[in-house]
Amino acid sequence: MKSDLVKKLLRALVTALGIGLGSVLAFVIVQLNAMAGNPAMSVGALLALYAAFALLLPVEAAIRKRFLNRCTARLRQYGTKVIGVTGSAGKTGVKRILAEMLAKKYRVLATPKSYNTPMGVAKTVNEQLTPEIEYLIVEMGARHPGDIRELCELTRPTAGIVTAVFEQHM
Repeated sequence: MKSDLVKKLLRALVTALGIGLGSVLAFVIVQLNAMAGNPAMSVGALLALYAAFALLLPVEAAIRKRFLNRCTARLRQYGTKVIGVTGSAGKTGVKRILAEMLAKKYRVLATPKSYNTPMGVAKTVNEQLTPEIEYLIVEMGARHPGDIRELCELTRPTAGIVTAVFEQHM
């Protein structure tokens, strides 16, 4: 009985969180079923989880696309000048220094912490950008080829700073 409740809670959690923790939770469900002496149910639970993930993928992609499109539209609507900061090291420090310098004369918004992915940048723009902001300083991270291009397409920077380029980014 307790095992069924745990399984139901885990399934609800998987549905709520999506794919990120899916493999770990699927493993836990399979293990719980196996410990209960029900290996057939383990396979069924695993197949049900992966089917749910497959159904959630297009929904998640559509939500992500709408969120990113809202960011781009807001930047265009407000006419905010965007400065991109990228490099292998020093992005956050340069972003903070530049924001402090520009803030002496202009209204500035910089992406917080190390928000340097499309979703982090879009979150900042969608939640914090107002028409009064004159400059947006965007930290741009690159873990994979094409990441900087994606961030540039999202924000359309008018200027850019490359801090340093180490071997991993060549």
